[in-house]
Amino acid sequence: MQTTAVAERTPEPAPAAAPRLAWRPVSAIAGAVAALLLGTSWRYGFFGDELYFRAAGRHLGSGLADQPPLVPLVARAMDLLFGDSVVGTRLPVIALVVTGVYLSALIARELGGGKLAQLLTAGVFAVSPFFMYGAGHTLSTQSFDSFFWTLISWLLVRWVRKRDDRLLLYAALATAVGLQAKAMLVAFWIGIAIAVLLLGPRVMLIKKQLWLGALVAAALAVPFLLWQRAHDWPQAAMTEVVAKEIEAAGGGKETFFPVAYAYVAGPLGAAMLIVGVLSLLFAPTLRPFRFYGLAAAGIIAAFWYSDGRPFYMAGLFVVCWAAAAVVIEQRKPKRAQVRWIAGPIYAVCGVLMLWGLPSGPPIWPLSHFENQPFSPSNMHLEEFGWPHLVDAVERAYKALPESERATTTVLAGHYWQAGALDEYGPERGLPPVHSPHRGYWYFGTPPETATTALVVGFSPQDAESMFADVKAVTLVDNGQRINNGTQGQAVFICREPLRSWAENWQRMSPMQS
Repeated sequence: MQTTAVAERTPEPAPAAAPRLAWRPVSAIAGAVAALLLGTSWRYGFFGDELYFRAAGRHLGSGLADQPPLVPLVARAMDLLFGDSVVGTRLPVIALVVTGVYLSALIARELGGGKLAQLLTAGVFAVSPFFMYGAGHTLSTQSFDSFFWTLISWLLVRWVRKRDDRLLLYAALATAVGLQAKAMLVAFWIGIAIAVLLLGPRVMLIKKQLWLGALVAAALAVPFLLWQRAHDWPQAAMTEVVAKEIEAAGGGKETFFPVAYAYVAGPLGAAMLIVGVLSLLFAPTLRPFRFYGLAAAGIIAAFWYSDGRPFYMAGLFVVCWAAAAVVIEQRKPKRAQVRWIAGPIYAVCGVLMLWGLPSGPPIWPLSHFENQPFSPSNMHLEEFGWPHLVDAVERAYKALPESERATTTVLAGHYWQAGALDEYGPERGLPPVHSPHRGYWYFGTPPETATTALVVGFSPQDAESMFADVKAVTLVDNGQRINNGTQGQAVFICREPLRSWAENWQRMSPMQS
């Protein structure tokens, strides 16, 4: 009988069992993070961006110029559930950061880390200035973006260990949701794809589950892309506007790594980031995950070269921290006690994070900041003084003759100021606010019937370029000598527009910046 040799497919080896998750100590860290974020979330007030997102949630039909719809939708939901509660508005991002503590420990577990590695990774996450203040303290697109980078990273490293293709589908579906918060995930996947092509495992990129999820992500992005196309792609214009503002504030390549060190990672996180990238690239025990080390290095370099903001890639750091923690654990004698390694590190870095304002949660009383020179880097102070801004505009409004109020509008020079007036103005009986700044420009022009404007946030020269009669009537005063961006600004009563509002609006378009 003639026999035919049939080549048999060699089955993939069964995945190695991952160490057990250290639930109790990791939960203790997560609980401490939750207590800190909740305990400081009410301290000062809304941050300027939060006011803008709340306003965008009330203008969803035109609030897509500089971001996808997820964060305005979340802001709107919190507004409906909790009203003007600052704590209520911030509950979603607190939940994301607390979940991030568990994800960081799970990533260390997938890389082969035991209790020590898991605790070190969760501890570094918990003392990161960015996650404790930037992502966990205020509602922002970056809060969601960094969370989804971390979540997708966990799914990818778990797939490398288990080769369960459903994990790639979940990663793609998470991407679909994450892209509704910020388009920066595209950069993440470009970096991952290039690194996988160069170092493997290349089979990842041909899995049908990954592409099925990618189709879902593309379909969900269609409404946002259609809106952008219909309005001449304002997202691109906004990117240029923000880049110019960063450059004017002293940002750029020279400050990229110092800011990443001081504000995003913190001293421990920065050191472990470097160790982690090198470990992913060269440690024999982490060889299956080499692609992530190359992707991390490449994405960081790309953001530096393109003058991006350092916190854009914060979600990338967690796998690197986990890799460093795993190598540290592997090099320590097994008899070493976790508390003698992790405890002092947490204590020192926690104090640095709390003390190193503006990089940590707002623990100081406002009196601590009285009479200090204005600094655009002290973002805490931009959570204070918004009701006082509205007070000043209300004083100017009441100074108008009643017969003139029906033809009066409010014009704000900065989208934060516009958000504050949108938030607190209606209850004071003020007219609707308009602003040409960033995405607020798309919320609409003042009515052509408005022959008088209460103007704040503009220089006298800018006001005089729009009106024949410009008169400063009051100043913004927060009553505590806190020198933030709005303190001391003049409120003008402006009459006799020099051109129509439509023409003024076109001249002030961010697309023209």
